[in-house]
Amino acid sequence: MYSIAPPDEHGLFNANVRVVMKWRQPGIEVMYPRVQDGPARTKINIEDYSADRTILRFPRYDLNKDEVEVEQIYAYIDISDPQDVITWQQVLRGKFIGIVDNLSLFPADKQELRFAFRMWDNDPDDRCRYFRQLHYVDNTSWQLGIKRKVKSLSFSFLAPQICIDEFAVSRTSRYIFKVEVLRETTYYLRTVALPMVLITSLSFASNSIDSFGDQVGFNSSLLLTMVAYLFITKDVTPATAEVTLLDVITYGALLLSWMLIMLHFMSIEESDVQKKREEWIGLALCATTVGIQICLITFLFVRYKYIMYKSEKLGDLLIR
Repeated sequence: MYSIAPPDEHGLFNANVRVVMKWRQPGIEVMYPRVQDGPARTKINIEDYSADRTILRFPRYDLNKDEVEVEQIYAYIDISDPQDVITWQQVLRGKFIGIVDNLSLFPADKQELRFAFRMWDNDPDDRCRYFRQLHYVDNTSWQLGIKRKVKSLSFSFLAPQICIDEFAVSRTSRYIFKVEVLRETTYYLRTVALPMVLITSLSFASNSIDSFGDQVGFNSSLLLTMVAYLFITKDVTPATAEVTLLDVITYGALLLSWMLIMLHFMSIEESDVQKKREEWIGLALCATTVGIQICLITFLFVRYKYIMYKSEKLGDLLIR
């Protein structure tokens, strides 16, 4: 991969991918003979490839593509390869289909960008039955799958992984290249979650206000402030039907302001003892809500740091 971008709320992501294949086609060097002491590559005319595939037998393959265009395509015979071995390269650019999973943990969710590669042919005997992962002679890990890193403000790219998915019925397999991305949790915590907790903590002050009108006006102001802040931050949160942990933090603050207003409304005609009891209930509601918010923020931050600590940054290729 030349570059890769973070996924959107549908799991689609942009990437530039170079696909390199080598195979042996007996007799190809009769049409394209190597020149002794000539160039390192003998160029093959792509136009010789046709539907009947009598001249060139380019492999058929598929990726999890959405909107992808071919930028480059070329084939050649490398002077360092064995007899009748063709090298074919394609550069693809566009959107690929990823997997969006577990958005309920937003903004500490980890998503997976994958390239599922499979090959096939009309002739069952010509299928690529099984992929197998090769290693270097000295058993060192393979080189990095990402050629050029792309900086992202919303995600951190973790080390790529490789697995081979086998199908027992068709006796074929897929070669799957995964890049896990972890959302930049700290950005959302400091821009959305922490300001919401600070606004929520102001609800403690409403319990010391004696006037019913001032209490309702104070909590109504907090409620409107939270709603306005939600409109400001809605563009940085993903559009999803799932209830996320960030939703629990924000809507918990809205629910608290609403409950305090209703609590003050119900204590208009009560005695001083009952009003004191209502004040303690209000303090308990404020303490519980702020405590839950702080616990959720702590959990999200610890989860983010733990994943970053246990996972390698984009750099080393892991073989599973």
